[in-house]
Amino acid sequence: MEDWEIALLSFLKPWKNRQEVIGFLVCGSYITGKPSKHSDIDLHIITSHDTDWRERGSKFIDGYHIEYFVNPPKQIRAYFKKYHRDHSLDPQTMFITGKILHDKTGSVAQLKTEAKNWREKKFNGLEDTSLIIQKYALWDALDNLQDIFEKKSKSFRYAYYAALRNVLEFYSTYLKWEVYSPERVYEYFTDPLVLKKYLQTEYPDPVFGEMFVKAITVDIEYEMLVSFEELADYVFEQTDGFEIDGWVVRTPLELE
Repeated sequence: MEDWEIALLSFLKPWKNRQEVIGFLVCGSYITGKPSKHSDIDLHIITSHDTDWRERGSKFIDGYHIEYFVNPPKQIRAYFKKYHRDHSLDPQTMFITGKILHDKTGSVAQLKTEAKNWREKKFNGLEDTSLIIQKYALWDALDNLQDIFEKKSKSFRYAYYAALRNVLEFYSTYLKWEVYSPERVYEYFTDPLVLKKYLQTEYPDPVFGEMFVKAITVDIEYEMLVSFEELADYVFEQTDGFEIDGWVVRTPLELE
């Protein structure tokens, strides 16, 4: 038994005999492989169906950081639905790749099966109005970057990386694809082993992928601006163009 497993078992001792606890699932890099010194032990504690509370916390035991999530199955299912709606499959991936340590009622195994089913469901795309608004937001981000670059503003780099994240979210949603998490975005575009580890497949538009990788690796501000201009032009081209002159959108009021 490895040291991290001993630490985990020590953490689980007070939870094992609690009446509402029906299962444990451990996941993360200690299960999927190649943990770093910053890796934590992700633990899902599943409680009975009639539990009306949830809990999240962290604890260090023998130098290992254990991050734990306590939820009944109905809350896990709500997370699956919410994350999928937001073009993310993080909780589903955790359950699919996780290791069951205890499953009193079979609910944890059922949640693993449901997580796999969620990964097979297609994401929704952008509705017409949302697409129009997202195109304007991209144009506006580009215009702002050009402005603060010309002003030599110290805000340029911060605005640049925020704009990159937004264009990735926009285009991935347009393609009905998962929005990559920031901490692994470069690896998702460049490392097949990381894709496999997190159950990902190659990005559906390799041209965009190459341009995005270039945009997040250049470091000279002029080259950064040019990279974003090229990326924005490409996205406009792939989404049937955009013209700011005469742009208009009408939507219902939002009063609540």
